[in-house]
Amino acid sequence: MASPGPAPRLGPRGHVEVKRTRKSTASTATLEPLDKGLALHSSASAELPTLRRQKGASTVSTVSLHREKVYEECSIEIQDSRNLPNSVPGNVNGKAPIQTAKRSRSESRSDLQRQMSGASLEPQWIKDKKPLSRDWRVAAARAVEDRALRQRKQVSISLSQGELEVKEQDGRALPRQGTAAFQAPQRELTAYEKVCFENRLLPKFMTKVKDAVSGPVLDLCSCGLGDDQLVAVFADSELVPWPQIRRWRLRDARMRDRGAQHLAKILKEVEALDLTKNEIGFLGARSLADALEEKSFEQLRRLDLSANILHDDAASCLASALKNCDGLLRLDLQQNALQDGQHLGELIAGHSQLTRISLRRNRITGPGMAALFRGILENVRNGGQLADVDVAWNPMASDGLPAAKAMAQVFQESATLYHCDLSYCQLDFAACAALGEGLRDNHSLYGLHVVGNSATMDADGFPTPVE
Repeated sequence: MASPGPAPRLGPRGHVEVKRTRKSTASTATLEPLDKGLALHSSASAELPTLRRQKGASTVSTVSLHREKVYEECSIEIQDSRNLPNSVPGNVNGKAPIQTAKRSRSESRSDLQRQMSGASLEPQWIKDKKPLSRDWRVAAARAVEDRALRQRKQVSISLSQGELEVKEQDGRALPRQGTAAFQAPQRELTAYEKVCFENRLLPKFMTKVKDAVSGPVLDLCSCGLGDDQLVAVFADSELVPWPQIRRWRLRDARMRDRGAQHLAKILKEVEALDLTKNEIGFLGARSLADALEEKSFEQLRRLDLSANILHDDAASCLASALKNCDGLLRLDLQQNALQDGQHLGELIAGHSQLTRISLRRNRITGPGMAALFRGILENVRNGGQLADVDVAWNPMASDGLPAAKAMAQVFQESATLYHCDLSYCQLDFAACAALGEGLRDNHSLYGLHVVGNSATMDADGFPTPVE
């Protein structure tokens, strides 16, 4: 609210100037001498006080201040400047001017003198309006605090027998506005949700798993569920209709032994099982091997356990179980920690349908590689269909000569081997020379990789040993 202007003051000819600014407006009132009294001329008479002369006063004028909304009344006796000498202002017939003040608010005489001298004195009606504005602001501040308090209420969600209840910190149920009490939608929890709540997990993969199921295919590649979520997913036969799933794509699902054990329990008829880039060890591999041996998956065509943490004991279990899978065409065990190829050689020797085996980036040494290729040679002699062998990045080094001789014998007798990768196996000059002798009469091998060994390829595609 605008501050009040100066109080009325007498001019040189009896003029009284009143100026007040309110809502960017200004009004001027002029008091002029008349024959029978004083009259006030105002541009906003409803907002400014009115002045009138009381009857019976010749040299003294009594002025009453009135407002449309009366907050106070006062009578002020002021000296008419028409009868005052200029040298002695405020003196009438040698007498001191009479100044009296009567106020309904019991104001002091000093306040009245300051008002008459032009000092700024706040009228009572403005003082009376201030508490109203303060009350308004206090009420608004309280409303804001109440709203913030409601927003800060701590709410806890408790699940009991399938019913959802929202409670405050003190345990009281929060009622919904317009209803008796808040009630969650009445829906029975799925098996996946129940297992998640029992293990204090968030059932956040339900939609993703539903989208991953497409007929006989479950594709959860690179989803990163982890064992806990996978166990919950496998427990719900409606979410994952595992009796109907034929191709399992669980690449990079963060599966460990526990997840592999639960997967082995629900496998039925499987055509392809892709478990690449997980953390499956011996326990998980043994569970899968037991399931393969017990259920004898005749429809299994591909098993991919690349980039796990499998050792020779896990490879031994898998090789023994896969002998019952007569339809297996492709076996991928690359990027593990295998060192011995004896068990895998025995598997390949008795598996006539196998067409591709990948043991890339393991730790198979020369003797283990020799046992592996002896099994491949027996597969060739039994009429096998093995066409692709990838054993690159296995450190044979100084023990590579027995392995190279076994490879050369396979090159001489095989008519189905189409591609062989021997890159970076650290074969020395003697081993590469043995390979060259075996390739002399081979006319079926289309691709041979020997980079990273002591040999180069000539223009005709034959390896040339380099010392």
